[in-house]
Amino acid sequence: MLPDNLRENPVAAALEEFDAGALMGGKHERGELTLEIVPARIATVCGFLKRDHRFIRLSTVTAVDRYPAEPALRGGLSPALHRGRPAACA
Repeated sequence: MLPDNLRENPVAAALEEFDAGALMGGKHERGELTLEIVPARIATVCGFLKRDHRFIRLSTVTAVDRYPAEPALRGGLSPALHRGRPAACA
């Protein structure tokens, strides 16, 4: 579920529209957007961001362990992904 404070972020809002069930949470802190993604959907989400939003590189995937409060390993996807065209090879 997308927190209310991220609904105005175009990438977060588009991802929620694409697959709201993929989102477990998120935050915008220190100029970085972090989205918590259901681990089984990380590849689908990355494909969506690459295809529909022109992201070219994923720079961070982390695992979050909040045991014992939440006894399940959660995946995090940080769109410190990089958008734009890849540099041309010389």
